Amino acid sequence: RVLAAKSASSGQSGCVMAGWLKITPMFLMVLPGLIAAALYPAQIEQNSDLAFALLVARLLPGGWKGPMVAVMLSSFMAALASCFNSCSTLFTMDIYARWRPDHTEEELVKVGRIFTVVVAVASVIWLPMISASGSELFLYIQGMQVIWCGPIALVFLASVSMKSLNGDTAWAVLMIGLAFGVFYWLLSTGLPAAWRWSFLESL
Repeated sequence: RVLAAKSASSGQSGCVMAGWLKITPMFLMVLPGLIAAALYPAQIEQNSDLAFALLVARLLPGGWKGPMVAVMLSSFMAALASCFNSCSTLFTMDIYARWRPDHTEEELVKVGRIFTVVVAVASVIWLPMISASGSELFLYIQGMQVIWCGPIALVFLASVSMKSLNGDTAWAVLMIGLAFGVFYWLLSTGLPAAWRWSFLESL
């Protein structure tokens, strides 16, 4: 979405606002987990992924449980739809449209739908890997940020402090950094525990 900004200043403002919004997960996700751990320590010790479900099931009145579950499911669906739509748009407009410059609008729509199905199937196939990782779901998701946070932060800081930085250098740093990030994430968090390099988990 930043790449679709009407100007560089608008894109920068959007990034700053998104950075401030990233503070809210502390209250929306971490705080309920702490409350659940204080109220139901035995259940949370067994499976911390059930923290929010325990709060909903045991603290909310009967008439509020159904709407809360509906809100949760709708938020999951909206997040997935947004993710799939973004992936489909990036693939069709930045890769396929440049590869096939003589494309039609109907062709782009068809390719976008096919790519969305591919991403959805790949997500479902990856679910057993998440279950076998042995990590809490929240920590697993946060661990994925190691893939892109380092390269993006390096390019951002370098672009601010180095006027001689050009697009080719920034692109090379991003690609190399992303490759190392994926490699580190897979061997430290992403793969099942039996396949990991144990010394990476302590870094």
